[in-house]
Amino acid sequence: MDVLGAPDIESSRRIGRATYAVLWAMADAIVSSGSGLVLESNFHRELSADALRALASRGRATFVHCVAPVDVIKERYRSRVRHPGHKDAETLAAWDGDVTVFEPPVGIRALHVDTTSDVDVRALVKEIRERSRSSSPG
Repeated sequence: MDVLGAPDIESSRRIGRATYAVLWAMADAIVSSGSGLVLESNFHRELSADALRALASRGRATFVHCVAPVDVIKERYRSRVRHPGHKDAETLAAWDGDVTVFEPPVGIRALHVDTTSDVDVRALVKEIRERSRSSSPG
């Protein structure tokens, strides 16, 4: 954002769309090389569903969907420190609190994890591995 500049929320969103294009291209290259990967983001279902399904269809993917009460999510968003070009204050002020847009797309194996408090990462990894051995999504 320092190079391209993000003086307003639309500029920030334009950079975000470009970032996702790079993310999908890199994920495709990694999976095409035969490697696995962990892809982390706030995937908006309407914007990411097709790309997530395409990527998931190429392996044993598990979508880890982190959930918490809306007030906890808003406080975490408000308190994080990021580049001002992200326009977090404006984004948070405009957000209606609808978290359903971040739910996993239909057809992808998903694991919902309550992140209200600390998560046992070792147990989470074990669960993901067990689910990846299953042949059916969900």
